[in-house]
Amino acid sequence: MTGIAARDRSSSTPEGKLKDGFKKDMVTPEVKFADLSELHHASIRSYSLELLNCVSEQGDDDFAKEFCKPDADADSLFPQFDLSEMLFGNAYAFPGLTLVADDHPLEQMLKMSEKLQEQFPRASDIEADIKKQEESAVKEKKFKEDDEQQDEAPQMKLKFSPDLVIQSDSFLKRWCPKRPEKAHTIPRVLPTVNEFLSIKKLPVDERWQMLALAGAGSFDPKLDSDPSNPVYTQWVHESMTQNKLACVTAGKEFTWGANVPASTVVVTKSFAETTSVAGMLQYVGRAARRGLTTHGQAIFERDEDLQRIFASPDGLSTEALTMERYAEWWLSRGKVW
Repeated sequence: MTGIAARDRSSSTPEGKLKDGFKKDMVTPEVKFADLSELHHASIRSYSLELLNCVSEQGDDDFAKEFCKPDADADSLFPQFDLSEMLFGNAYAFPGLTLVADDHPLEQMLKMSEKLQEQFPRASDIEADIKKQEESAVKEKKFKEDDEQQDEAPQMKLKFSPDLVIQSDSFLKRWCPKRPEKAHTIPRVLPTVNEFLSIKKLPVDERWQMLALAGAGSFDPKLDSDPSNPVYTQWVHESMTQNKLACVTAGKEFTWGANVPASTVVVTKSFAETTSVAGMLQYVGRAARRGLTTHGQAIFERDEDLQRIFASPDGLSTEALTMERYAEWWLSRGKVW
């Protein structure tokens, strides 16, 4: 927010502080937005203009330049946009479920998770280990019966490294060496043997089964072998609602009415290029659903797509312009477009 940025840059003004006239005229963010219901993109834009007007009224060009100069030393709230690192080095910045809107969700997930796929064990090795544990448990049970012991049988453990489970503590320690101290995290429960056995039944190849085990998936109809029975995409949707996935890529098929606990929504260039403002707003609306998650953030790969949304107070300027062009075309009997 501009007001906050101005306050943080006070020490860099020519006199080492904000001008007295400016401080007298400006309304601080705390006062302006004391009622959080008044905090929205239109009010932020209006407040920014108020601040700039206050700066202009000081009649001091040096102060105006210093006020508007980007602060290169300020810490960034988010790391530089990088889809390839969103699951790895920058994962700490996206706790909870991240929903990536892309026109090619299947391909996008495979590309984003390349480094993770290289580390996955083979499903056959996991199955062999489970079988070995089962055989050992049977022998131990028989031994205890012969010895008349009543101890409970030990729980089987899944041979899937915790540092491959996205957003788990072990994962963050391995893949996020530059994670800021005290960065917010949302604990993830490690997958169980029963969950692995359930995932193995999904009608997708082993890559997607291992990604599912790691906490990733793609809501892409191309992954459903039978369109009339979308087993995999239905599993993805159900797993999202149960907080069992950390990252999901999805296309336009997922937009309308989806009610999932997404903390972050990412709008990629490919999605924005073929999507209306209303469509992007629908996707952004998947973040921070009331009662499902504690926070929400929307991230755009391109600034220009965010600017499209902020183009008018209702965020629907693209649709309005399209309707206007069509009206002109209709009234001119096809001569104007």
